[in-house]
Amino acid sequence: MNDDVQPMTPAVRGPRRFTTALRLAALAPLAGAILFGANATSGSAASASISGLQAKAAQLASEIAAAENQANADGEQINAAKYHLGQVEAKIQSTNAAIASDRQQVSANQQVLQTDAVNAYVDDGSSTSSDSLFSTDAKTVATTELYTSVAAGNLSAAVDNLNTSVNQLNVESAALATQKSSAEADVSAADRAQAQANADASNLQRLYNQTKGQLAAAFRQAQAEQAAAQAAATRAALAAAAAAQAQAAAGASTGTSSGGGSTPSQPITPPPSSGVGGAAVAAAESFLGVPYVWGGASRSGVDCSGLVMLAYQEVGVSLPHYSGAQYADSTPVPVSDLEPGDLLFYGYQGDEHVAMYIGGGMMIEAPHTGAVVHITPARLGYGFWGAGRPY
Repeated sequence: MNDDVQPMTPAVRGPRRFTTALRLAALAPLAGAILFGANATSGSAASASISGLQAKAAQLASEIAAAENQANADGEQINAAKYHLGQVEAKIQSTNAAIASDRQQVSANQQVLQTDAVNAYVDDGSSTSSDSLFSTDAKTVATTELYTSVAAGNLSAAVDNLNTSVNQLNVESAALATQKSSAEADVSAADRAQAQANADASNLQRLYNQTKGQLAAAFRQAQAEQAAAQAAATRAALAAAAAAQAQAAAGASTGTSSGGGSTPSQPITPPPSSGVGGAAVAAAESFLGVPYVWGGASRSGVDCSGLVMLAYQEVGVSLPHYSGAQYADSTPVPVSDLEPGDLLFYGYQGDEHVAMYIGGGMMIEAPHTGAVVHITPARLGYGFWGAGRPY
């Protein structure tokens, strides 16, 4: 990408430019082959699997949302049932307290009336405190009978009234007990409904996670198929370029020997390969997974030319930190003669991006912000400017 630091003056060697003829001869066989390879997996089984899994994941996500909404609704039903149960229990507590109070009052009134009746009879009513009923002479048999009758009648009426109140409260208590049982049943039912909704959501989430795993595997399979197809297309294109170059060289030789009028341009012969390129590849691969950082040139982050600079620095080759300058400081290499460690340049005179060829139609690069150093099929189509050997 065009995000390297500003150009630096190339070290040691002067600039070496790729000729238009060389680039055209090298690239002519490539475009169709690479485009075909890039599209070769568009109808693959992996692509169909991805579409199906994506639809399944979307459906499961919708069902999970519905189950979670149901669980939330059931939770509110639990709250409502518990609230009603609390009201019933509070009413039961109040009713029981009223029953206990009335029973205590009955007992107390019985004791008071009995005591006052006895005192009125014994003391001629002089010490009675509860009722003027007991304030007359009580020493005759007739009076005794009168007091007994009146006291018993008064006590009976009071007790009857209190017992009626207690009986009414007992009826209310029984009704409340029924309501409590119903409220408790409602709470249990709501609890079961919420537990079922949560279980449904959990099962759906498990299926969703499985589907996501299958989808990720399908994506990896599709990417692997595409990468393999692209790498195969790149290798085929390289072979075609080599064949075209050989044919062009043979034609040039025939033209020269037959005494043709013009002398064709001679193809550039690349410098001999050595172990330096392979060592540079190994150094570059040690940065796999390092994040892309604009202007970066360290283990914590690199940009495209920073990765190339550091890799070659480890094998004793000094390169500037700018893809355009690295292009200028490299010897042109026809794509048909690519060796591991050769650099692939993109944009005008390599000023947008640089990657390192590692062999087998693959390259290593630090591509862009948000990505990491990775290995990918070599891109020799649109945007590719040329290849170079920096040693």
